[in-house]
Amino acid sequence: MNNESIFRDEIIKLLFLSSCFGAGKARVWELAQKFGSLDALYKAIAFEKPEGVFLPSELKSAEAITGKQLREIISYCHGHNIGIVGFNDTDYPPRLRGIFDPPILLFYKGDIDLLSADVIISVVGARHISEYSENVTKRICAALAESGIVVASGFAVGTDITAHLSAVRSGGKTIAVLGAGIGYDYPAENMRYADEIAENGLFISEFFPNTSARPVNFPMRNRILSGIAMGTAVIEAAEKSGSLNTASNAVAQGRDLWVVPPHDIFDSRYKGNIGLIHDGAIPLLSEYDIPCEYFENYSHKPVKESISDKAALGAESAKTAVKQPPKTEKEAAKPKPEKPSALPELDESVYTPEGNAKTVYELICSAKNGITPDEAAEKSGLDISEVLMLITDLEIDGAVYSETGQEYFAN
Repeated sequence: MNNESIFRDEIIKLLFLSSCFGAGKARVWELAQKFGSLDALYKAIAFEKPEGVFLPSELKSAEAITGKQLREIISYCHGHNIGIVGFNDTDYPPRLRGIFDPPILLFYKGDIDLLSADVIISVVGARHISEYSENVTKRICAALAESGIVVASGFAVGTDITAHLSAVRSGGKTIAVLGAGIGYDYPAENMRYADEIAENGLFISEFFPNTSARPVNFPMRNRILSGIAMGTAVIEAAEKSGSLNTASNAVAQGRDLWVVPPHDIFDSRYKGNIGLIHDGAIPLLSEYDIPCEYFENYSHKPVKESISDKAALGAESAKTAVKQPPKTEKEAAKPKPEKPSALPELDESVYTPEGNAKTVYELICSAKNGITPDEAAEKSGLDISEVLMLITDLEIDGAVYSETGQEYFAN
């Protein structure tokens, strides 16, 4: 049997187990421990089927899965330049192998070696990012990239895509950890950046290639996002935020946790930041804090010497990071972007939001050049946290859209 056949057989076993138990489920590891290994678990559920061990739903899945189906997944990946790495492969990220409930396999597109980089920092934050947070994200991720640190994020609109693009456009590398399959175009507004990120980094997912994005997927994604990194930087997190889930995973995994202090301690968008800092997270006061930390404590890491010189300017850098340059006339008059083709068409005669949603929707409809959540909150008199929630609902309904996570337009 040649090496390719051995590889295919091993991957088929893992694909089979993932199909039986589901991606991101700790049960596969509970049973693997019971039987002694993933290979022994595969033999037990595929052939032996001992009584009283497996759930009826698991046995039903095992009966329904065919070798042909699994080989077709491998064929699809091969035809779409998607790689597959199993838990026992040498290319499997070493940090991820040591977490609780590591994925038994990963699908990837791009440079798989980035998962073994000396220093990876995960950057997380809000989808509806404030101007302050956007500026901070750009400065921090540019400094990380310039120092040779790989930036990881979740490829969502707002903080995530800002982090990815800031890293690659500063000459660095980035890793996008997906909450859907690599073959599933989500989110639609970020797909125009997919090639740029793949050419300068890596996409990874534990979900089968055409798995759609579902809310339940993202907490599972977050444990991977924190697990591949030495630390996580939280840019903006409300009181109830997916970023807090990633932060919790980072702490549980023994990773460093950095948090950007809010520009306004009374702004509800940063309640999560304040809580994390109260609980002992490291305040991120300069774009050079993280590079200098790893330069000092991991001197063999590829951090530029100039970074250590800039450390003395950290306090001043933190001050300038929060300043917002005034918009030029050209920027203020920028044309309305084209509507993303993936969004559903909306029949305005049918779509009639009620209450505060109607107020926000009408403000967006009347804004010629788009409107930011902050502007909508100011004009409506509503709290910014409520405006963000309403805009999210309108976006899910297909009533509004944004290409940047900043200005919003009506469909």
